[in-house]
Amino acid sequence: MSNEGLTPEGRQSLVLYPSEDAEELNSAYLTKLNKPITLIVLDGNWRQAAKMGSRIAELRDVPRVKLPVGAPSEFRLRRGPRENCMSTFEAIARSLGIIEGAQVQRELEAIFKIRVERTLWSRGQLAANHCSGGVPEAAFLAHDIAGRSGGKKPRSPRP
Repeated sequence: MSNEGLTPEGRQSLVLYPSEDAEELNSAYLTKLNKPITLIVLDGNWRQAAKMGSRIAELRDVPRVKLPVGAPSEFRLRRGPRENCMSTFEAIARSLGIIEGAQVQRELEAIFKIRVERTLWSRGQLAANHCSGGVPEAAFLAHDIAGRSGGKKPRSPRP
């Protein structure tokens, strides 16, 4: 694997992972950096992500950063091993909120909320009228067809 892809010259690479040696990613930390940031996000379950940081040679010496304590996760599809855990997408949104600004974070979190709510709707765990942005009519049709063919059909009614 080429070192150029993970830690390009002229940029400050950071690994987002809450290891014991990770520094908090915040505005004070950012002021210490004098290069554009390449944020490396390890995606997998907690155990897999922990191993990736040490198994990938190019990442061993890259500084680790972690998110400051914040709002609880909105990922209602699964539970993390600890209370402060969140999905990879949420971690990316919050990191970019710190690096790029609050508006970037809000927009990413809005997309994430729609995804979570529509997934809950498709499982019959949330009414369509409680989904941010609603549920597209085509989704109802797809579930109606799945219901006739023996697939899962949502239990929640149309709005």
